[in-house]
Amino acid sequence: MTVTARTTALGASAGGVTNFLLGRRWIFRAHESAAGPQALRYALVSAASAGWNALGEWLVHDRLGVQYLLARALVAFVVSLAWNFPLQRHFVFR
Repeated sequence: MTVTARTTALGASAGGVTNFLLGRRWIFRAHESAAGPQALRYALVSAASAGWNALGEWLVHDRLGVQYLLARALVAFVVSLAWNFPLQRHFVFR
């Protein structure tokens, strides 16, 4: 694994842990519930989110020909609003 790949993975992991902790404590106020099951549900939602983002970027950029950064931003926005937030609210931190 290259240094770039390792640092990318480390940054994504740190961001995921930070997002989980902030969501658990301040956004959804779910810190009274057990963290283990929440963390497992969060990991499942995050893995699916990565898949939705990859598929969306492929469709919008590769198939539709939209400029890469615009495609990435558009897909990330849609996945965040249509997938991540609703599932974190109703499934992860219920």
